[in-house]
Amino acid sequence: MAYAEPFREILPMGTFDFAAGVVARSFKGPKGLKGRLKDIIVCNVSEIFNEDTSEAFLQVGTSGDPDKYAKAGLGVTATTDTYRLTQDDDLGDPLTGIFDGDLPADTQIEVLSIQNVGGTETGIADVFIVVDWY
Repeated sequence: MAYAEPFREILPMGTFDFAAGVVARSFKGPKGLKGRLKDIIVCNVSEIFNEDTSEAFLQVGTSGDPDKYAKAGLGVTATTDTYRLTQDDDLGDPLTGIFDGDLPADTQIEVLSIQNVGGTETGIADVFIVVDWY
């Protein structure tokens, strides 16, 4: 199954409680199709994020390389804020961004949260992954 033009899918990953430590979710594309990671959206923040020592992160990768495809640093994010990696990433920070947007066909992709450290660990939000399949 292949398409002449890629089709966009916005994958709801659910609510992540970043203060609870690692939250793991996954997704897989339609059979036989490769993907292109386009964006990570963190929205509907219901508990602020802080970064006393280190910020919370969302990683997209594989079980062997958790941030192979992307890593989003969430910094200080207030309630009701929306974070989009393609708009809000500090482009000068080599530790965040879309590193390799090419997702292989028929492969499970892992989505992991990394807890912020220091002070009071907080941060609850909904996560969406945007992928073009072709």
